[in-house]
Amino acid sequence: MLQTLREKTTGWVAAVIVGALAIPFAFVGIENYRSQSIADYVAKVGDIEITRDDFTRRFESYVQRAQQMMGESFQRSLVDTPEARRQVLDQMIDEALYRTAATQMGLKVTPERLQDEIKSIPALQVAGQFSPELYRDLLARERLTAAGLEQILAREIEASFLPEGLTRSALATADYVDGFLTLRDQKRSFNYVELPAPALAEAPDEQVLRAHYDENADRYRSEETVSIEYIALDPASLSVSEEVSDESLRELYAQAGRRFVEPEQRLASHILFRVPANADAATEAEALSKAEAALQRARAEGADFAALATELSEDPGSRNSGGDLGWLERGFTDPAFEEALFALGAGTISEPVKSAEGWHVIQLREVRAEVAKPFEDVREELRNEYMAAERERQLNDLAGRLVDLLLKDPTALDATATELGLELKTTGPFTRNAGVDAISNEAKVREAAFSATVLEDRLVSDMIELPSGQRVALRVTEHAPSEVLPFDDVRVRVLAEVSEARLAEQARAEADAMVAQLKAGETTLEAIAETRGLELKSADALGRNAFTVNPTLLQQVFRMSAPAAESPTWGQFDIGGASHALVQLTSVQPGDPAAVPQAERDALREQVSQALGDAEARALAAALRQRTPIVLAEDRL
Repeated sequence: MLQTLREKTTGWVAAVIVGALAIPFAFVGIENYRSQSIADYVAKVGDIEITRDDFTRRFESYVQRAQQMMGESFQRSLVDTPEARRQVLDQMIDEALYRTAATQMGLKVTPERLQDEIKSIPALQVAGQFSPELYRDLLARERLTAAGLEQILAREIEASFLPEGLTRSALATADYVDGFLTLRDQKRSFNYVELPAPALAEAPDEQVLRAHYDENADRYRSEETVSIEYIALDPASLSVSEEVSDESLRELYAQAGRRFVEPEQRLASHILFRVPANADAATEAEALSKAEAALQRARAEGADFAALATELSEDPGSRNSGGDLGWLERGFTDPAFEEALFALGAGTISEPVKSAEGWHVIQLREVRAEVAKPFEDVREELRNEYMAAERERQLNDLAGRLVDLLLKDPTALDATATELGLELKTTGPFTRNAGVDAISNEAKVREAAFSATVLEDRLVSDMIELPSGQRVALRVTEHAPSEVLPFDDVRVRVLAEVSEARLAEQARAEADAMVAQLKAGETTLEAIAETRGLELKSADALGRNAFTVNPTLLQQVFRMSAPAAESPTWGQFDIGGASHALVQLTSVQPGDPAAVPQAERDALREQVSQALGDAEARALAAALRQRTPIVLAEDRL
């Protein structure tokens, strides 16, 4: 499907792909990143809308992964930042661009690909085999239909077509790897003297400090802060009776319909002869002929269907297991395949069946009849659901009463809290980007607190639903606008910044002057070291990852031009804290690709190919951004 991308080795392929898509976008016009709030999306990429709900789900998934990685050290404020939100949005924009491009190129997700993706989800497998029961549980838990899940997966697959195709088809040639190894394993020899930070020649006077303060006033602003009072409705705090009547549970059981019914399942194997999409009649006929021949052998007395599948099948996923497809139920396979399978009797073999993949010969090995789970087997599950629904009902009832009271007086919370018997809580001052406690660390809370309605009009916020399930209404009690801090309050900071800048400039100028003298032959490193009481150091044939030299210095040394014959290369580099190093690069020894073991070369070739493919995918996304109208509504993030 992505064979046309196989030629790619450098950035020209991304340009070709973009060029193929340029005409449709040319009629739309370019209006990249016009920031405005329209409808309910956070971004619109061409015709694709990224809704606020879509973004929230993706960002909360990102936060959950961060929490799993950070464990007890997790603080939401560390990961829930404007930069992180924009990064997640950028990723979603790239995916939308890839999906649009794939559609323009005619790349589509087949039903078979969707089924394979679903069956390969580890959470839906038992002992390596797809479990329909786990699949149904997933749909119920996520409140999705099978079609809804397939739509989500289809979008993900469509977004992966081009980047995965570019990544997998990238190829680092042997010459490219040799060139990489020549640079990677390069050795450099050099002499150097580390110059300590000089004493500041002249301390800045008050006039200089004042001038710096006035010119950079915005750097000395306080952050805008607010303090709030709030009411929080917490489902965990609601009292729900543990006693649930048998009658109520049986009513739920009756309402569940087919939810607790295990549908009929069939244990199947098959032999597949693939037919490519858009195959000609001759290819189609050849595959059918193979299927008919396989059927004749399979129905012969004493035939071993599994052995035949291993010998003949063109399905890599089941061939090595004798064509075994596991237990199947309706709704998970190609319609034609499903119809043939469910028309068979146990132990029989079908006539050749045509699906989107090709021609199948199907063997039905065993049948499990449909069976309903007894009430007693699901009693505890129903009880938990009943209690959760009751808790949700109580929460909604309380929230409704809260909203009714706030409609009567949207300017205060104290009377409402008293009426409902709820605690009115408060926070200390917090900023737009960082909270001071659990509630203000919630991005939605900060967004509401700094909204015009709450901050400027001093009204109570709308009800805010948090990821934890809590619902919050808040009001700003104190507001401290951002303002330039008085000079006397920041004088120490101003003095430190001006002194640091002057010292860095002085140190750089002194080092530059010494390098000029060295290049002119007016002095030597030995003389400079001796005059200043410093150590002249030598580094012989060091690689890029040597740990015997300051890593900042070593990185700069490997950026220096190679010395000409009998003429060293000179340089000076800032190595931190206003310290500089004077460097005399004496020799550069190329790496030897022939010295690298073949196994390491092969592994490196894969890594470099992966890096080239990733670079191609990034280049494609960047080019598509230039040609696609993208509208942002960042205020909705």
